[in-house]
Amino acid sequence: SGGSSNNTNMVQQPSSKVRKSQKKKNSGKRRVKRQKTRKIKVKQRETVELQKTRGIKSQ
Repeated sequence: SGGSSNNTNMVQQPSSKVRKSQKKKNSGKRRVKRQKTRKIKVKQRETVELQKTRGIKSQ
């Protein structure tokens, strides 16, 4: 029984480290997603401007 309790303690320590690393990874993914959304919004604005200029040219 004593050995099993030691094993659980050893398992708990790395699991906490893994959780921290996962949080860091998730935060990084969230940041990337925000950047992508910003880029997409900029692209949409550019396309709208291009459409306006094209419409003026066609007229």
